[in-house]
Amino acid sequence: MLLPSWVPGVAAGIASLHLIQKLLFPYFWADLRYLLKVLLYGLRVESYRQRGKIVTVLDKFVKLAEKQPHKAFLIYDGKVLSYRDVDRCSNRVAQVFLHHGTLKKGDTVALLMGNEPDFIHVWFGLAKLGCVVAFLNFNVRSRSLLHCVTSCEPKILIVGAGRVFNLVLFCFIPHFKRKKMASLKGKLYAEFCVFITGLPKAAVISHMQVLKGAAGLWAFGATAEDIIYITLPLYHSAASLLGIGGCIELGATCVLRKKFSASQFWSDCKKYNVTVIQYIGELCRYLCSQPVKDGEKNHKVRLAVGNGVRNDVWREFLDRFGAVKICEFYGATEGNICFMNHTGKIGSVGRTNFFYKVTTYILLCKMELQDLCILSLHLFPLLCIGEAGLLISQVNAKNPFFGYAGNKRHTEKKLLSEVFKKGDLYFNTGDLMVQDHENFLYFWDRIGDTFRYNQYFFLHLFIKKQTCRLE
Repeated sequence: MLLPSWVPGVAAGIASLHLIQKLLFPYFWADLRYLLKVLLYGLRVESYRQRGKIVTVLDKFVKLAEKQPHKAFLIYDGKVLSYRDVDRCSNRVAQVFLHHGTLKKGDTVALLMGNEPDFIHVWFGLAKLGCVVAFLNFNVRSRSLLHCVTSCEPKILIVGAGRVFNLVLFCFIPHFKRKKMASLKGKLYAEFCVFITGLPKAAVISHMQVLKGAAGLWAFGATAEDIIYITLPLYHSAASLLGIGGCIELGATCVLRKKFSASQFWSDCKKYNVTVIQYIGELCRYLCSQPVKDGEKNHKVRLAVGNGVRNDVWREFLDRFGAVKICEFYGATEGNICFMNHTGKIGSVGRTNFFYKVTTYILLCKMELQDLCILSLHLFPLLCIGEAGLLISQVNAKNPFFGYAGNKRHTEKKLLSEVFKKGDLYFNTGDLMVQDHENFLYFWDRIGDTFRYNQYFFLHLFIKKQTCRLE
């Protein structure tokens, strides 16, 4: 049977279009799949808003505790805690405060604890009471710690007493005189909002930002069947919001480790059948610095999500530990902008495109530096590919900026008003970025603001300390 005369022409046209797409738009289908995922998630969240319904990560956790009560949620030091176990433990924490009448909805509670299940029990329990929880960096000491506490103005401070899984409650009155101390050990719905504290200020994290952060692992392709390994400190948003929140968004299982160990990292991954890991650049470097062992590629890890890995370390990591897709992202704890490298392009923090620019209003601006921190913007986008520019993002209803707790001046310093027209407002990331000819973005340098520098410095310090102790 002869084919119609037009069939070969159509086939040739389709083949030509496919070839043109491969040559000129090689990332078209990957971009489309990623954008559709983001769009669908955005539509789902928007539908909640249109119906006047507030759905939080805590709400999702409670539903999962009902839907899959016996599924493992946390694995810690060999002990398995199901979704129901964590839900009940958090309920007991909430009941303690309800019984004593210590807290009310809207109160801020500061949490100074290491990586352990009780961190999550207390966090969720306080969230069920409608409290705002401020995560404190346990690496800071004395006056720096006092600054972190005062910046979020907590009603009480909860501290993990030593390393014996006991909780100590401090109630503060003005001038930080200790009013009383009580142990929660043995005694053991509403708002879900946190502060991520650091130097010199504490970032306010809204429900929407928590939801967006929790969707990160899902956006990179993680599923409910994945087992996520978290060794980063929970006081940081990478571990708490992206890690724990992401695990809840997926309905997956999390392996939580108290301290990072480069020598035991892959052993843990094999022991617990880990499929997704979180990292910062230094963590990958420490893993690559370990002595080479047989069977280093004998694991089930398929995704590594994080930021800050150098190009050389990235390549060495892949060569040494196998076909792990490294999913680098860019985002500030307090910011209103995020990029995700969904293609795995080495060195890139993500891609920009027409859709992204229209919906988020991002710009790379030329600038002059004076004293390394004072900015003088030339208000036009970069004209040359490969030239470093300051990343700014428009602040609006869809991309809000909530600022910092306790200091209006710090919030105002991060905003640029009337940049292009009267009434507009832009968030100054303080980060220099470079865009290449394929629209990939690369982090270049950080200027001006020390907040995230200090966070990543302490993350590096945390990892370095544990490596020195355990190797």
